[in-house]
Amino acid sequence: MNVEEIIQNAWLKTVRTFENSKESGELWLWTEAALRLNFFRHLCENAKLSRVIAETPYRLGYVEYKPDLVVDIMVGGETKTVAFEFKLFGPIEDWKEDLEKLSLYKIIGWDYGYFLAVGLPWQCDEIQKQPSVEEPYYKVKILTHPSPRTSVIPDFKFAEYVLKNTLGREVPYMVNEIFGAIALRSEYALHFDMQAKEDRLVLWATLFTDKLPKAEKIREFGYAYIGHDEEGGIYPSEEPTGKILIGEYNLKFPFVEIVKKIKADLNQFEKKIEEYL
Repeated sequence: MNVEEIIQNAWLKTVRTFENSKESGELWLWTEAALRLNFFRHLCENAKLSRVIAETPYRLGYVEYKPDLVVDIMVGGETKTVAFEFKLFGPIEDWKEDLEKLSLYKIIGWDYGYFLAVGLPWQCDEIQKQPSVEEPYYKVKILTHPSPRTSVIPDFKFAEYVLKNTLGREVPYMVNEIFGAIALRSEYALHFDMQAKEDRLVLWATLFTDKLPKAEKIREFGYAYIGHDEEGGIYPSEEPTGKILIGEYNLKFPFVEIVKKIKADLNQFEKKIEEYL
């Protein structure tokens, strides 16, 4: 096998390991470091390596760069130097930044730059559309694997992640596997619920008051009372349950868009409900 075939083979094995972790229930333990280590393990199965460097700084001009991994692969009597950058979800801006770094590494005199990532389908599609280097003496390659975000971490941990990114890390909250993540305010609680609907995060509030607004008043605000069935699903209620639906958010959308929409919806909710309370 040539260098490109060796790396492709190691990546396919890494993806297989990643997918197998879903069945074993261990996928939520994966981090970017785990992705890198699993790839390196599979790379060593078929590649003869003469040098391995991890996160070692290189200075290009006035800027210092630390490639995730750099290896020398010996094949066909030649040695090829390959730099790798890895991504496991995260903002698409960080993906593009790492891809740009790989393009700059040609200045050092290496032979290949590889961008390896597991992310949401739209992230994988977008990064594949980015221009990459294809020159006689240096090439940048992109290998990705699309995966739904919620398959990587448990629902309640994802709910906690959304809560922190929406409300800040100082807000008091509680979280567990059953009820998800709940932020505590002085006059109400905010529920980041991943159980109520499939593939959606449902945001609802519980009011801390004995004098609940009538259902008509809540509708005037643009909201509705909800109830819960035995399986944890929600349904609209004409009775003043004290539980108010704020919004539902499709988990297939980019994370930054989900957070932005929740922030906007909460801003509206707080203005309307706090005037009444």
